[in-house]
Amino acid sequence: MIVSSILLAFGIDAGWDRMQRSIDERESLALVRRDLQAAVEQLDEFIVFSAGASRAALRAYSALSAPGPYDQDAIHTDLLRIERRTVRLPTAAYTDLLSTGALRVIRDREIRDAIVRFYEMAERWQVIIEKNNSVYIDGLAWDSFYRDGLVYSHRTGTMGLELLDLARDSVRARLGPDFVHPEDVLWSLGPDSREWAQLQSRLVIVGSTLALGELIADELIREARALEALIQSSL
Repeated sequence: MIVSSILLAFGIDAGWDRMQRSIDERESLALVRRDLQAAVEQLDEFIVFSAGASRAALRAYSALSAPGPYDQDAIHTDLLRIERRTVRLPTAAYTDLLSTGALRVIRDREIRDAIVRFYEMAERWQVIIEKNNSVYIDGLAWDSFYRDGLVYSHRTGTMGLELLDLARDSVRARLGPDFVHPEDVLWSLGPDSREWAQLQSRLVIVGSTLALGELIADELIREARALEALIQSSL
């Protein structure tokens, strides 16, 4: 009876441990799935944002490549729409699994390896997007459009730049009535200038960079949904 009692106790403990590990595994997978769903939502928004910025860049290129006359307000509006967005996918569940050493609580090796592969791939793609943003959007586009003084931003009627106009009014008040804000340099240079051709080239590069970001985000969405489906099949 004593031996039987001991064996029964061990059996109960082992059963409890298995049940607890199973609960931990399901909770961990559910948290990873939650992060994947949030990642897909963020990537969907990123695609919409990048597509709009890419279309604006290429639309400005097409307008500047035409023989004229040029709709300056429309071109300025498109230039001001060339923006970038950083991708920071949620990784709380995966980071917790790594930092606590609990990744092996996920007993299915296929799912475990798929989770690791996805987040390693996502990290690489996010670095690429950020580098492209830094080099091509911040550097090539903004340095050319604004910091080099090639194009001065101004109210377009659709971009909500009223505060910028108020700031310029303040500058005029401080510099005196004789101050005149510089005209847009682009239009004084003309379509046969080297600067005009450089701007056209940069717009194509920027539009392509933003389009590449869309493709990367779309690939990440497909991988995230495939991983989510794999996790769902085991829950």
